[in-house]
Amino acid sequence: MPQSTVFLIGLSGPAAAGKTTLPHILTHIFCPHVSLILHGDDFCKEFDQIPTVNGYLDADGPAGVDFMRMGEVLDYVKVQGTTPEGFNSWQADVFPGQDTRALRMMDSNMLEDLREQVRASRVFEDEVEGKRLVIVEGFLLYNIPDIRKRLDTRLFVK
Repeated sequence: MPQSTVFLIGLSGPAAAGKTTLPHILTHIFCPHVSLILHGDDFCKEFDQIPTVNGYLDADGPAGVDFMRMGEVLDYVKVQGTTPEGFNSWQADVFPGQDTRALRMMDSNMLEDLREQVRASRVFEDEVEGKRLVIVEGFLLYNIPDIRKRLDTRLFVK
């Protein structure tokens, strides 16, 4: 089996830890190596498929996420380097301008310094050399072993 040209980076942590913001900053720092950001929220089930607990939708629990579909998309991305036809991330529609907002959260000189440090470190010479980085962020990424094993590396944001 040919070696994948995609390196999947999992990014997880609690609510409001910066999981959605950080990939946009990392995309700038690791440019041009990051080719795609996948959001765990894009795999939320439809409302009529989400169970209720005490009369309320339990969208924040594992039963509210379509992990099977997430696994299928991760497998496709790993081989093809892009999302499957028909896959649509609602993040860009619901939260337009995430890149711009994320970059405004950091000093531009610091961003450029970090970018230069990454280039100088030659971090891409070994395991990720010649690969495109895909960042997969979501608060339940590590909850499901089948998803965890698909990720080439995992980071936790507090």
